[in-house]
Amino acid sequence: MKILIITVGNRQVGWRCQDGIVRCLGTSANPDHVTELYCEIGIEKPGGRYFVRHLGRLLYEECERLGDFGAVELLLDRKIIEDEVGNGLKTVWLIGTDQPSSQIGEEFRASDTFWVAKLMAGKIKQVWGSLQVKTWNLEVNVSDIEGIREKYEKFILENLIEQTNEADTVKILIENKGSVPGIASSLEVCMAALVRQFDVIKVVPKEPPQMYVGETPQKMSAVFAESVDYLPMSHYFFPLEKLRIISAWERGDFGEAKVWLQGHRNRYAALYSLAGYLEKATGQDIKTLLQELKGQWLPTKKLKEVASPEQIESWRSYDCLDKTKTVPIIWEYAFRIPIDARAERLTNAFFVMAQTLERLLYQVYRKDDWLQKGWITISEELKEQGIGKERFTPRLEQMIKIWSEHYSADRAFDLLLDRIREMRNAIVHDAEVVSLDEIISLWEKASLNVEDVGEALLFPLRKVGKALGNLPDSPLLLSLYEWGSKVLRS
Repeated sequence: MKILIITVGNRQVGWRCQDGIVRCLGTSANPDHVTELYCEIGIEKPGGRYFVRHLGRLLYEECERLGDFGAVELLLDRKIIEDEVGNGLKTVWLIGTDQPSSQIGEEFRASDTFWVAKLMAGKIKQVWGSLQVKTWNLEVNVSDIEGIREKYEKFILENLIEQTNEADTVKILIENKGSVPGIASSLEVCMAALVRQFDVIKVVPKEPPQMYVGETPQKMSAVFAESVDYLPMSHYFFPLEKLRIISAWERGDFGEAKVWLQGHRNRYAALYSLAGYLEKATGQDIKTLLQELKGQWLPTKKLKEVASPEQIESWRSYDCLDKTKTVPIIWEYAFRIPIDARAERLTNAFFVMAQTLERLLYQVYRKDDWLQKGWITISEELKEQGIGKERFTPRLEQMIKIWSEHYSADRAFDLLLDRIREMRNAIVHDAEVVSLDEIISLWEKASLNVEDVGEALLFPLRKVGKALGNLPDSPLLLSLYEWGSKVLRS
């Protein structure tokens, strides 16, 4: 759903007169369009400095009488609506001013634009009948910034937040070029607060070098804005929030990263989606999300905008994307290990490593059919319980023993595996924690390097994994995580 919000100023609208000249309701200097417009409708121009309220009402009544808003011209917004109506625009909100007579003198109320908003609404409905058009009168002193902000907040709450579902994808375009500064800036402040909930873009019509053209002052016609600039509101905050995004991403807090990225989806649409997948992976639902990555993320245009074809093809080649290949999918669970290690969540990193080690050893047990070879047997007690080959699951201690006897010639490494098992049990049963010194001590006894703790914890998995075929050096999810870090830091 796309919504265009326009704060209506007194030079927003022109009127195409019978002589073909477009005259602006808010121009009373040189050229003096206001005088010419009063002459056009046969009404004597009243005294005072401002005429938009009075003139707008007269022109609106003329349109209503004729049943035709064809003479109304959208000087700033025609190009915007023409472009966006074919690009998903569904609704236009027009905000005009109607200052209260109890607070504001009639001379200044004469500049109010709510009749101009009505003229614009009539024109838009007549030309673009598919659009829903709403007008709203801002009944507050235009110099009362706090009052304006309170009105905006109430209006946005009632008409936007409460009227949209979380599942809706809402893009909001705001055009506030023509209105007075207090109204324009207050709208920006209110909408900036919504950038993590909606996609908010400031639309700026570019006025032509010459706003009026003609041979004489009496024949000067208003010129339309013919080009538009688009500025996502989130860009205002990006320099401040980028460091928070990077921090959350690199420490593996993908839920927080997604919250910060939500306001910058124009810039980081692919990373915003990826953060959601990695957050799911943290919850251990890896098999399902790998299929989602394969079908819903890797083929997207947004990804192709930021990743090279060679990089995408490399990711597509990972066996873990084949849901029938169990071992590569198990290997993906290890993606958290280096991330948690760098974030000093060593107990969690160690536990995931031990859990993945057990899964890989179990796959070796199944692949080489240890029961058939007689390397391991089902106890009589289990047989009496009806547990046969299909239901039997060897204990980690048993699998490490068989590994040591039939697959390994490295006694120090085998002792490391057994110590990993003991520490895993201590974490589960006694709520023990694992320190860096303990990891270094264990790995050094196996003559292994611990310069990078994450890589050190992956080493036992890689070594056992060789008995199952050629696993990629790093899990796909870890590769995606590291790519995301590079994109954010670039």
